[in-house]
Amino acid sequence: MTRMILALGLLSCMMPSWALAQDMPLSQILPDKDRGWKSGAPLPLTPAAYHLGEKDSLFSTSTPDRKFTYVTFPGDSSVYLYRGDDKPVSLKLPVKETTGLAIWSGGGTLVVADAADKYLWAFRIDADGQLVDGDRYYALRVPKGVDRSEAMGMTIDPMGRLYVATSQGVQVFDPTGRMCGVLLPAGTGTAKQVLLEGNVLSVTHGGKRFSRELKADGLMAPIQKK
Repeated sequence: MTRMILALGLLSCMMPSWALAQDMPLSQILPDKDRGWKSGAPLPLTPAAYHLGEKDSLFSTSTPDRKFTYVTFPGDSSVYLYRGDDKPVSLKLPVKETTGLAIWSGGGTLVVADAADKYLWAFRIDADGQLVDGDRYYALRVPKGVDRSEAMGMTIDPMGRLYVATSQGVQVFDPTGRMCGVLLPAGTGTAKQVLLEGNVLSVTHGGKRFSRELKADGLMAPIQKK
């Protein structure tokens, strides 16, 4: 019931009605002559933006107005909230091992990946930056008898699809939480980062970048007639 309320209430504010009613299979974004992943230049090393004791941050994301920043650290079950110059606030969540983070385009919902489970959680961001009304919103594919998804980085396209790196590859979901499909792994192990630059989707495996082109018109919302 909580998941249904979250979906109906938040999605109705974020997406137009034409987008909510559509099925969004991978064929909408994969070119007719899909060439799969291509190896590219290694990504440059960047220093971690946040630190917790001796731990460097794993992932971070901010609301569109930059008012709140959310950060995860390796092996931790909390998400840490940064509000300006305030000290970080540890947000205790029903998540086993927090990893990737993504914010819906409306700025009011945070998605939290759980590497130790087979779900991505969606939380409403309240006026204080606290995370409330959380629920398992996206159900990940995992091998039979396995609970760990090894979910890591995430990104969201302009149509509201969510892309998440897992042990099974990049899993893609539509705005209502339904699975669109799975892009097979680009390399060995689980990718850490998932990036979408224009219509190019990239992942990182062991510091190496792998990219593939998507249909540009499949990523953009159509112009609404007045």
